[in-house]
Amino acid sequence: MYNTAASAPTTTTDPAAAAAVLGIALAGVLISILFFAIPLLVAEWKLFEKAGKPGWAAIVPFYNFWVMKEIGGIEDWKFWVFLGGSLAGAIPFFGIIFSIVALVMEIMIIIGFAKRFDRDAGFWVLLYLLPIVGVFMVNKANYIGTASVDAPPAVPPVAPVAPTPPAPTA
Repeated sequence: MYNTAASAPTTTTDPAAAAAVLGIALAGVLISILFFAIPLLVAEWKLFEKAGKPGWAAIVPFYNFWVMKEIGGIEDWKFWVFLGGSLAGAIPFFGIIFSIVALVMEIMIIIGFAKRFDRDAGFWVLLYLLPIVGVFMVNKANYIGTASVDAPPAVPPVAPVAPTPPAPTA
């Protein structure tokens, strides 16, 4: 005689409230895109063009890191390890190891990229942690290319020394 279905509390979600929450979340995503992603892509585009690469490469995922690798003069295998580690990071348990390896390779690519724009290796921290600030600061730098980075330090030529005549004997 006791009806449990009638006594159980029920909750309903107001569709208008759900739509409002979804709208606020969508507005946050759009604001993030407008103020962070688009300026970052524009700055990367200009950097790639400054280095003689196609600017559109900045907007293609993973290919932009390939171009950064080329600009930085990094070996191909480091990019492939980065890519494999990034994709294998979803594997349970071992994924953390692959992710750490991918992070190390990513840092190496960013360091090489920063060096080509006359920035030291410590500049990668800014590029990695605050990319929007770092890319704009690198954009102010001059692209020095591969010659200045890979060349050994300049040593002034040594002038030839003329042989000294023997001392007169008395």
